[in-house]
Amino acid sequence: MSGRTLLRQAVRSKSPDRLAIVDFLLQQGADCTAECWEPFKILQSIFYSDDESSETRSKENLVLFHRLLDQGVSAKSWKYESITEHLAGQRRLFGLREISQPPVLMSLINACAERSIISRTIMAGADPNEGGESDPPPLVSAASMGRLDLVEELLSAHSASVDARHDIWRPLRRVNSFEDSLSKSSADLRLAYPRFCTPLQAACNPKKGSISLKIVEYLIKRGASVNAPAGDEYTNRYTALQWAVFHGSLTVACYLLDHGADVNAPSAEEVMTSDFFLLRALDIAAFGGRMDMVQLLIDAKGRSGYPGISGIDGAAELATIAHHFGVLQLLEETAQKLGVLPPDYHFNIWDQF
Repeated sequence: MSGRTLLRQAVRSKSPDRLAIVDFLLQQGADCTAECWEPFKILQSIFYSDDESSETRSKENLVLFHRLLDQGVSAKSWKYESITEHLAGQRRLFGLREISQPPVLMSLINACAERSIISRTIMAGADPNEGGESDPPPLVSAASMGRLDLVEELLSAHSASVDARHDIWRPLRRVNSFEDSLSKSSADLRLAYPRFCTPLQAACNPKKGSISLKIVEYLIKRGASVNAPAGDEYTNRYTALQWAVFHGSLTVACYLLDHGADVNAPSAEEVMTSDFFLLRALDIAAFGGRMDMVQLLIDAKGRSGYPGISGIDGAAELATIAHHFGVLQLLEETAQKLGVLPPDYHFNIWDQF
């Protein structure tokens, strides 16, 4: 069967009798621990489906996972590099999706598995820090889903990395001249960008609902960096503080500032008003129309990514574009109090376009 066992085919089956078929094969002595070269192992095969959105299928996956784990199956995933090396000299094509199947822990977290099964899976060999080619480490996913129980389990019991993230190589955006590019090595022309956010950044940008202050507090107590830089504009454009500002969580923003968050750290999101610039926390708050957040950031000496004359010109321009004129008035009053603008001065960005 091209290196695949009958049991593996049954596990991946879309048959409504999948559980009964797997039970029958196990009763007949099918070896679920046998190793064979496939793009992923048998526990990963459970979650391979074109219809993972089905609630029935998702519950069935967890039941099947329990049964195979009880049989002593290893939860260790094949490494992507190992698969590639093994198949390099062969003409067997498994398809891109199969090779990029998420590690077991990622699939379990996405399926809302309980803490006990996550712990058992790690004890059975799963790597608590392993992400996939397009999947973040387990702790990042647990934090983004608001799962405090899993965050505690991964950090306290299994030594997951509190600042786990993946780096990818991206070309530098700009090279001053063609001659300059020729004078630099290829390594000089590339930078390592974090592909995914850190667990703290993920906690401040939840997939649904509001930010969990308890998770933020726990991660920081465990040593998470509050000033981990933003990644790139596609996968993680903000720092933890900037995500808290984006979601309008004044409580979390205050907590992060109290624990040393850099109010003027640049994001990875570039915008253009009167000039191109990278957003800062104050710009995000101004564009979102949050006067309370703008006041908090100003009190913390927050400035715009485009300082202009006042230090907050970019934020004022964004507030005007978004028609948040109350925020604009607050910024004008702030600039006048700082003594950088005359008392009768008013921002008027429309003349600049």
